This record gives sequence, C-alpha cells and structure tokens, in this order.
Amino acid sequence: MVDSEGNAQSVNVYVTPDAKLSEMAGFVAMKEKYKPARCAGKPCAMPFPYTMTFTRKWF
Repeated sequence: MVDSEGNAQSVNVYVTPDAKLSEMAGFVAMKEKYKPARCAGKPCAMPFPYTMTFTRKWF
C-alpha cells in the first residue's frame, strides 16, 4: 500500500523461495518513494502491485 504522499505503508509477499530474501525485498520496497494515485484529482492511498523475480544459483 502507498499513502497519499507516496510513502509505502505495507508490503505483502505471496510466494517466496526464502523468508530472508522476502524480508530484504520488503525492506527495499518500503524505503522507495512512489508517485501516489489520484482520486477525483487529489492524491490518495492505493495498492501498488508489482512482481519481482529472483534467480538463485548455488555454487
């Protein structure tokens, strides 16, 4: 969720290969500044869905 000022309010992870990776990706997403949605011409809170895909290689 992104608030009316473009600040992240929450992150949901639905599928993950690793809990620590999800924690790190969520931290990055929460620190990002977003452009807020507009409702009736005014900034408003709204979900901001996106997908991240990671590839892990074991050595």
